[in-house]
Amino acid sequence: IVWQARVYDVDQGHGIVESHVRMYALLKHKDADGHPQLVQLRIVSPNDELGGVLFLNIPTVVTHEMDYYSPLYPSYKDPAARRYRLSSGGLLLREVDSLTGNREEIFCPVCGESYGDFRRLRMHIKYNQMVEKKDEWPLEGSHRELKLEGDKDDEEEDVVPKSPLRPSLEEVKSKLPLQELIVVVEGIDPLTSGTFQALHSYMPEDIEWHARFVPCMTSTRAMKATFVDLEKFHQVECSKEGKSKDGYLFSATEGEESVAPREIYVDIHESKRYAAEKV
Repeated sequence: IVWQARVYDVDQGHGIVESHVRMYALLKHKDADGHPQLVQLRIVSPNDELGGVLFLNIPTVVTHEMDYYSPLYPSYKDPAARRYRLSSGGLLLREVDSLTGNREEIFCPVCGESYGDFRRLRMHIKYNQMVEKKDEWPLEGSHRELKLEGDKDDEEEDVVPKSPLRPSLEEVKSKLPLQELIVVVEGIDPLTSGTFQALHSYMPEDIEWHARFVPCMTSTRAMKATFVDLEKFHQVECSKEGKSKDGYLFSATEGEESVAPREIYVDIHESKRYAAEKV
């Protein structure tokens, strides 16, 4: 499941300099003092480890992946997957970092070796089971004691899964802990050299399920130029209903393995005017 925002600065003559983006979620859960929890969301694209830098002269999609470590992930946790995961230690992590080999989060309960995903853990277990069987190791406390999903005797609950379970779209909708989501775009105004900040807030009722962005950019060979259709900037196309809608919306689409993008729309130009009026 991913959450996405499409951002764009329509002022082509004086575009925002050194712009970057952040996402925050206000959760329904209360902290120890009874206050609502405001948490930051990790961003996959543009990569927040590289600063979340934006090029606002063209519409850009900002993506937060609602993975196992996301504060928006449903409160239930897959017990089979949890047994093999290292603790986050209170850090804001991204599952994609382990999938690409940047860190390891899945560990073997027998020998303690750690891997980036369950596929590599299963390869490790299968190899060691073969070696231990040949060397006639005792079953108890060895890799042979572990059961893999897909084996003939995988009826036990505690098996090593092929992949972590993902919540269904209905589970996400019913258990969504979100009270409000805030998208913040910051940069430098080229005319004043002052810091500029645009914010946009989204409530749970702004979610439009089973929808995707309508493409808003077109190119022409005759003029050798690319145009942005602002009338389509806020439009979403509902994949199940087969119709388009306008407005500031969340949208979600159910894919084959998991729920595919929910999408947020942020118009930097309108947010900029609003900020100026407030000042």
